[in-house]
Amino acid sequence: MIQVYSLCKTVNPNEAKFLKSIAKLIEKLPNQALMDTIKETEHCQRYVEPILSGLFDDPEKEVLFRWTSVLNEEYNQDSSISSARPDSVMTRMDGLFFGFSLGFAEIKHTTSTFKYLVSKDLIRLGILSKNSIDQHDLQGCLTIQVVGFQMIVFLTTLLADGLYVMVEIGNITIPASIREIPQYLTNSDEIISILECFQTWCSPSTQPQPSFKRKSLDDESFARLVSPSRSAKRRLIPAIDDYTCLFFIPLPLSLILLLFDYITLI
Repeated sequence: MIQVYSLCKTVNPNEAKFLKSIAKLIEKLPNQALMDTIKETEHCQRYVEPILSGLFDDPEKEVLFRWTSVLNEEYNQDSSISSARPDSVMTRMDGLFFGFSLGFAEIKHTTSTFKYLVSKDLIRLGILSKNSIDQHDLQGCLTIQVVGFQMIVFLTTLLADGLYVMVEIGNITIPASIREIPQYLTNSDEIISILECFQTWCSPSTQPQPSFKRKSLDDESFARLVSPSRSAKRRLIPAIDDYTCLFFIPLPLSLILLLFDYITLI
């Protein structure tokens, strides 16, 4: 493990963050995958935290990865929708105070979780990232959804007038034991690309477009989108009104960056 930290001095900053996440995993993971039931708190601290804090906690650049114990600023924009508040936040520091949010994460410790809760978390991430973009004129906001040992990374951006796009930019399998770390190593290029995307897009815009913004989804519309009393197999056709138009697009990261570059030039 000491050798891993030593390697951090010989590589570029993003590669060093990836190596740091590996070192933290070595500290926390069991030698073999546990057969017993793992509760959410332990799942967060033992399996998820080493990766997310290793990648996104950067005090030197005034960015902190935090497990949320207080309400973030974006919470106040839609308190009912985000009443459970995000499990974790990537925060830009404002001197000695917590500043605005650059990203959010929601974690469910098992894949057997009721689909309603997973869907609700995903929409909450979309609303929180949209609010952060609106409130702080960000170019984009990173969101992460962890279900079991699968971690999906999204980037939300205000792409055009009234059009907020939430794009999947990564899908990472979290190792359940030290023996599975070699599989995590194969994701190095994808993880470094995610870090580059985070650093490039999750910052205040130099050319904000206030007229592009729309009000967030209200509680009634939110309830229509995700309701526990409705069939999970029912086809969802949401009403289109004057609220946010938010799309979820699963595309390869290379195509996403080309799309953003093209629209920026228009």
